[in-house]
Amino acid sequence: IPPKRAAIKKSPAKAAAAVKKTVATKKSAPRKATAAKKSPTSKAAAVKKAPAKKGGAIQKSPAKATVVKKSPSKATTVKKSPAKATAAKKSPAKKGGALKKSPAKKAPAGQKKAEAPMKQPAGGDKAAKGALPTFRYHPNLLKSTGGTGAMEPNGEKSKCDVCSATPKFIYTGPVYHTGEDNPTLCAPCIASGAAAAKFKCTFSGAQFVGKCSNAASKKELFERTPGFNFYNEGEWPVHCNEPCAFLGLAPQSEIDQLVMETKTTGGWKNVALRFPGETSDSSDRLVDSAPDGDIALVQYQCLTCSIKQYTFDMS
Repeated sequence: IPPKRAAIKKSPAKAAAAVKKTVATKKSAPRKATAAKKSPTSKAAAVKKAPAKKGGAIQKSPAKATVVKKSPSKATTVKKSPAKATAAKKSPAKKGGALKKSPAKKAPAGQKKAEAPMKQPAGGDKAAKGALPTFRYHPNLLKSTGGTGAMEPNGEKSKCDVCSATPKFIYTGPVYHTGEDNPTLCAPCIASGAAAAKFKCTFSGAQFVGKCSNAASKKELFERTPGFNFYNEGEWPVHCNEPCAFLGLAPQSEIDQLVMETKTTGGWKNVALRFPGETSDSSDRLVDSAPDGDIALVQYQCLTCSIKQYTFDMS
């Protein structure tokens, strides 16, 4: 081998002739080139054995020699499909998107999981912001808006015993359960049924006056509707097969109107249908009624036909 190198240096023409002889002597040169592509190790060995050939290869195509030294397999791929290499360069966003599938998509998923606990008892942000859900059977809860006062401002900043939020308003009505102390509850936890589920409680001890065959309505009234604090909570009128909406105490003007109706022809019969719990003439009791008296008139309204219904609350 050393003499050949010397020959190449002294006479480049002789080196070229030697290369041609070497190529002519080997019958399967193209196959060897193909094999070299498949196994870069054997090609490297071939290059070491025949530096004269390597020298010729470098003079003929130095670009190929450079590619082979770097990575023969990658060079083959580039030669076969240069379009793919171009595509990779042109659209790094796609490649980046493929790599970002796990971190980019997992981040939002992680955020949703973090927000999930807020959904469990249904109190949380809504209670803290003072948002009150709609209760069909007890629609007006705040005294500040002329309501019943079943929900009051949370002046002591107490936390709800269900969702652990600090609600703007807390429930002040009755809780019928086996515990000694009434829990602190927010309106959203009552509306969702989370409070009733946790404490195995109801919020009304009233008995229906009238027929109600709707089991879902009964459950909604007793387990997901705030109750109220009066002398007695004995009767809740039912009309059109549905519990009526509780509106609180009737004002004096409404009591006076009813009394006037009983003093016309027909007497008590004129208003009897609006007092489903009274089986006899209760005109005298109606006359003695007053919002702040020993006998108060409690008003309800049918959700279907809007007729008013009344019961008496006596000390």
